[in-house]
Amino acid sequence: MKARICKVCATSGVYCEQCEYKIKNSIVSPVEINIARFLYEAEPRFRELQNASLDFVGEIGKNTLIVVLSSNDFFNPAFLSSISKLLSNKISKNVRIVEKSNDVKRLVNQVMYPARVLSVNEVWAPDGTHEYAIRLSGGDAKRLGEDILELEHLLSDLLSSKVRIILE
Repeated sequence: MKARICKVCATSGVYCEQCEYKIKNSIVSPVEINIARFLYEAEPRFRELQNASLDFVGEIGKNTLIVVLSSNDFFNPAFLSSISKLLSNKISKNVRIVEKSNDVKRLVNQVMYPARVLSVNEVWAPDGTHEYAIRLSGGDAKRLGEDILELEHLLSDLLSSKVRIILE
């Protein structure tokens, strides 16, 4: 498995120069270090983790954690469910595993689940910048159970672009 913090540092708690730099400059959060440690420890049990990369860890509120994994192959849904349950039990939070995708709509659908995403539009400004407008039905927004602004910030970090969630 690959992560932004090396295996030795994550499992031992003693950080090398590069990992220390990432921690001091907030490139890697303490939550991401814990998730990386748990995934490194679970690697012998789950073969799929050997080819996986931990790309992003973000928090929504106090009870939900979004973990983005990527791989050259598609992940088995049963594997994603098992890893999600393992991490949820370890950190006592609801953990949702999202598979990284180049398709923005697919990625947004995974993050917004169980709400249905009506559309994902890329809006270009005259100055050359862009943002994403994500449309949800008002009834489905209640199913998220999360603060819409926190979801916007999480998706903005994940997509490296400004995101607006529009309720219809």
